[in-house]
Amino acid sequence: HPILNNDSYSGVTFHKIDEGIDTGEIIFQKKIKILNTDNCRDLYSKYISTGTQLILDNFNDIISSNYSLKKQSSKNSSYYSKKSVNYKNLKIDFNKTATEIFNQIRAFSYYDFQLPKFLNNEIIGAEILNSKSSFIPNEIIFESKYYTIISTIDFDLKIYFNLYNDLWNACKIDDCET
Repeated sequence: HPILNNDSYSGVTFHKIDEGIDTGEIIFQKKIKILNTDNCRDLYSKYISTGTQLILDNFNDIISSNYSLKKQSSKNSSYYSKKSVNYKNLKIDFNKTATEIFNQIRAFSYYDFQLPKFLNNEIIGAEILNSKSSFIPNEIIFESKYYTIISTIDFDLKIYFNLYNDLWNACKIDDCET
């Protein structure tokens, strides 16, 4: 969701457990910079490494209860349930700006588990082009095996396809030309 929302930062928070959902007093927290190149797998890895380091850095204080608590504010709070995205049927809404589509692709691309699709091709990445769209949104401007360029509401978008299986199949038959 931080990628879908085009957020510049996300974070990891350790807090006291109370009756609410993530509403307990804050023990420790750390911001995470979201790069324009990060996809959901990258962000997940940042959460794990940042959270792990936060525990290691504060382990003695946690064990000895040597920390101060900070009340959480309701201002700018957010919550997204698992059901907020249907991961079994990922759909990119192409009737959006190039940035919004780019962010959907980044947010839904986790190579080990899921990749969004365009015309039955798995998408592994995208690039917003400098050319302003002169066609209706989602119209194909150029198409190849490797990528497709489509128009959006504002700028053209180059969508890169996953060719991993093609690579393995070429290796199986010792075909260096494919």
